Amino acid sequence: MTGVYNLNNGVKISELYKDLDKEQIETIEKASKGGFTAAELKSLEEDGIDTSLIKKNSTKETDTKNATKTTTDVNDKVEELKEKYLKTAYSSGDPYKSSNPELKALNELLDDGVVLTLGKEGYSKTQIVDIISQIFPSLGISSKGDNGEYTRPIGHDEEAQKIFSRFSSHLVTATGTDSPEIKAAREKLASINNQILSNNQEMQVLEVTIEALQDEVEEQIKEAIDESEDIQDENKKKAKEAINTNLNDYTNSKGEMTYEQFKSNVSSDLKGIKTKSGRELSEVMCSLMDANYKMNLLKGYVSDLNELNMDNVELSADAEDAKIELDNLIEEAANSGNSDPDAECTDPIGFYNNTTRYDFFVDKDKNEDITNEKEFLGAEKGFEEVHALDTDDNGIVTASELEKANVKVIKTGTDGIQKILDPSEIFKNSNDGIKLDSYEQTNQDIGDGNKLIGTFSATVEGQNLSGYQTLDTNEWLDENYDFTDKDEGIGRFSLDSDEVVEAYNADEKINIFTLKNEELSADLDEAWSAYGFSENMSQSIIDSTNAQASKKGKAIESKFEEIAKKEEEIAQWSEEEMEADKEKWEKENNKEIEDEAKEEDNKNSTKANEEKTETDDIGKPSEEEILDAKRKQHELSFGG
Repeated sequence: MTGVYNLNNGVKISELYKDLDKEQIETIEKASKGGFTAAELKSLEEDGIDTSLIKKNSTKETDTKNATKTTTDVNDKVEELKEKYLKTAYSSGDPYKSSNPELKALNELLDDGVVLTLGKEGYSKTQIVDIISQIFPSLGISSKGDNGEYTRPIGHDEEAQKIFSRFSSHLVTATGTDSPEIKAAREKLASINNQILSNNQEMQVLEVTIEALQDEVEEQIKEAIDESEDIQDENKKKAKEAINTNLNDYTNSKGEMTYEQFKSNVSSDLKGIKTKSGRELSEVMCSLMDANYKMNLLKGYVSDLNELNMDNVELSADAEDAKIELDNLIEEAANSGNSDPDAECTDPIGFYNNTTRYDFFVDKDKNEDITNEKEFLGAEKGFEEVHALDTDDNGIVTASELEKANVKVIKTGTDGIQKILDPSEIFKNSNDGIKLDSYEQTNQDIGDGNKLIGTFSATVEGQNLSGYQTLDTNEWLDENYDFTDKDEGIGRFSLDSDEVVEAYNADEKINIFTLKNEELSADLDEAWSAYGFSENMSQSIIDSTNAQASKKGKAIESKFEEIAKKEEEIAQWSEEEMEADKEKWEKENNKEIEDEAKEEDNKNSTKANEEKTETDDIGKPSEEEILDAKRKQHELSFGG
């Protein structure tokens, strides 16, 4: 079913959204007539409107318009889809070959996710099969009754077989009739796809990080070489002695001296020596050492990128194998007429009070609503779950015992409207509750493929009412309960989860980055040579700072992750929004940079900061790195 949110009495859209313009207010008010459906809320969200205000000020009900689809609904849908996909009178031919126009049109319909959408709109499995069979009569897809069974050809060529298999896959996804084997195969493929997506995202962040760092290193090297021409030989000699002496101490300290302390010592020894351009020599040397440090990070990042790239190659092969496995299982189910469409069942526990139904569920994710069928009390271990709630062992499960276990109640009236209640709103007296000794096991068919497997008594305000434990098909449950997973299109209601996600391939970028790193290493050696250092000076500092760099790399990388997130946000902005945000960001960021610089100066002036151990420093970016990352974020976000 589709959730409908009706605004509470007295709530006005204009008061909820005071910051929106008149046109936006009118759009929301128009959508509010008759209640907001999940689809309407999603549409508003896509327009950038925060719908949480609507949900907080609404009563959620069941959209009875979509609860059961009628023959008229099916016929109307057939005509609607015929107009879109049956554009011409198709010529005769082998209907089971991929060259057949109707089969091509079916493939287009599947590409558009129509079967999955029909499931979301509340059409049953039988109705979806009937719709497809009427649109494409020559294909031989037809229902075998009202229980979800259907016939479907295999296909006379490989491509045709894939199309028919896709139809079966979409059908089971749309109607929630996966067998346990198909479900496990689908979850396996989804797990691999999720890992590929995670790798793709991490690789893209690494690429941004590498490109930015390479630009920084290149600029630092260029500046150092330019400065070398203006520095007297005597000062170059002092720089060489200072770095060699402190590098010796740093290396021999076996980790007791941090890289930041090493750099600070060099800077202190060179303080006061000016270049002809007026720049401190210590700045030039520290900039070169930072370039060495960043070269080490770059090598690590390119190595990480390469590992993720190779992992994606393996994952893609695994995903293809998982897809073949899933397709084979779906094919087997289709060829057997899909004779067990209700393989997945759940057994809700509840009771009736006249014509009102009350069902218990455990709010596992604490969203104040029922997420999916797995949250029903009894879904996993049947009535044993109710026995486990009797903590005082008196044979009655009371409201307080239910609430301790975060159990809530779905109240369904004859009008189909559902409300979520706390047990204390129903079991108001101290003796009210579920009587455990009244449970009797039974096994009765109650229609729609469902069974009554047990009965019990529930006492409500002194009145004994009939309780039940049923074994219901997920298809029936989907038609009678408003699961939030269905509204959000996640879990077993997710759209088209059978396709293999495309793995990002970074081969070309890795080659480019590797060559660039080699060039930068050579240029860095040249820069050190300009100050009288040996060619292996770069490697010496790199080796000495390796452990420090690997630990601090994570902190630096997080800065670039912020950049990536910012880029994703601004991709959706208009030019006006970007300009407004840029001005706001510049004001806030300039102040933040100034505050951080002042704070860092204060820290450096205290004795406590001088006595900090290496462990305090590991993983924390320096002031310069923080400022660089912030400036880089600004440049990437707003084009410099």
